[in-house]
Amino acid sequence: MTPGAAREFLDTNILVYAYEPDAADRHMTARGLVSRLGESRRAVISVQVLQEFHVTMTRKMTHAAYTPEFARAR
Repeated sequence: MTPGAAREFLDTNILVYAYEPDAADRHMTARGLVSRLGESRRAVISVQVLQEFHVTMTRKMTHAAYTPEFARAR
């Protein structure tokens, strides 16, 4: 991270859109944002957001690939 560069907080919705291809345009936008902030090391994610993301992806999504086992392996 560049000294003085602002950090940016990632909300649960941004992470869900980044990993949910059915979100169409939002998917590509969120994926680009997560990638860019990750590469620049400016992203900030709280423990609460990670927990909400896990619950959303493993309990609320209908895709068979999003299981607790899949999440632990990632």
